[in-house]
Amino acid sequence: PFRGLQRNPEATLQRAATLHAAGRGRLRALVASPAGLLRPSLAPELLETRVVTLRRGEEMTPEILLEALDEGGYRREDPVTAPGQVARRGGILDVFPPEAELPVRLEFFGDTLESLRRFDPATQRSAEPVESLELVPLADVFPTRSLSRRLHALLAERLSGQRGAA
Repeated sequence: PFRGLQRNPEATLQRAATLHAAGRGRLRALVASPAGLLRPSLAPELLETRVVTLRRGEEMTPEILLEALDEGGYRREDPVTAPGQVARRGGILDVFPPEAELPVRLEFFGDTLESLRRFDPATQRSAEPVESLELVPLADVFPTRSLSRRLHALLAERLSGQRGAA
């Protein structure tokens, strides 16, 4: 009876973190419903290609990182207060990984990741520096780029057809 309804966001976060942990061999046990076990997802090797690993001093543009997080199912919220959210203000990117207790503030100088620090979302004060960070995608099924391009073209065609008919 619940088929087709939107999934609980917290369950989606847990599933993403669990799939990542399983792919890395970090699970001792897994408790799931039969429906949950039968639900399709990417092969662990493919899911791993969507994990973004960041280290202080790395070269990466904030725009590319934001695009990867958008594709991975992160929601843009300002300020960041819950797992699965991301926000950008100039050269600062705040991200709340699904398995973390606190969000992380990424500070860029140009295209260089200058610092990573955990922070308290209530006070916005930095808590502790972080040397590296893994950002797990929240989605476990991704459309291919060719499918995304075709859907975008089809939508644009339909929208322009509606404008011409009006």
